[in-house]
Amino acid sequence: MTPKNIAPPQLVKEAQEAHELFCGSWSAIKTNTLELGRAIVWMEEKSLHQYIRKGASRKGYQSLEEYALAQTNGECTHTKLYDAKRIYLLTQGEDAIPAETVAKMPKRNQLAMAKVRKAISPAPLPKEMVDKAVREPVLKFAETAQEAINQTKPLEQRKEPLTDVVIRGVHVRVANAFYEVFDEFQKLPIVRDGDRTFNLETKTLAAVTFAARAYAQDAINQEKARANAAAPEIPTEAINKTVAPNAAEEELMYSSPDAAEAIGNAEAEGRVVHRKPEARN
Repeated sequence: MTPKNIAPPQLVKEAQEAHELFCGSWSAIKTNTLELGRAIVWMEEKSLHQYIRKGASRKGYQSLEEYALAQTNGECTHTKLYDAKRIYLLTQGEDAIPAETVAKMPKRNQLAMAKVRKAISPAPLPKEMVDKAVREPVLKFAETAQEAINQTKPLEQRKEPLTDVVIRGVHVRVANAFYEVFDEFQKLPIVRDGDRTFNLETKTLAAVTFAARAYAQDAINQEKARANAAAPEIPTEAINKTVAPNAAEEELMYSSPDAAEAIGNAEAEGRVVHRKPEARN
């Protein structure tokens, strides 16, 4: 009998320590976004940026954007500023979401949740929607959120979720070869079939993806099986613990002065479809 590949105890212990550091640091990053949003709302509501000296001047900053750019060496742009505000405002109002729950959501889910809340207001956020924002991957929740928003709109105004596909650091010759293949696939009758449910880019990428799977799926399955067999077994007592938030994080219910507010599941339900005016095929 082949001996089992058991993970070395020292590496398991070290992995657990690194895991706890990672989870704690990630939680702190999300908490800091809420803190930043709290400061932004507070400052914006009373124009407090006007009372902070601008460098050597005796005058304050004329706008919140000017203040934020100056204090962060240009890093806190308009978009980052108001993203933090929208995320923080999820913790405010009659249907406020507990800050520790918001901090568990991916940032893109937080922002999508803010759009849902605005769209369905004054109706409260359904608890199941909040739960999905915590547990669903960002692409899946983009679809969930858009479906909820669509329920508030007439048929002609309903949209489908879109996302960008970006791969960085690719050699230019390989990138050019890919774009050439993409353009060639875009001319195929199976892509230009007149179906306007999906835009042309989505249908072309689907065709390229399915063709690649048809060619290499057996090899992919073999490699997955090999990697799974070679992976070391981790003793039961070393199963990763979920890092519990500390006491400070659990009391993140802020209040600032006067604060308010069919491509076959696209390989397992990652549908990315178009807004109606974008259909060109």
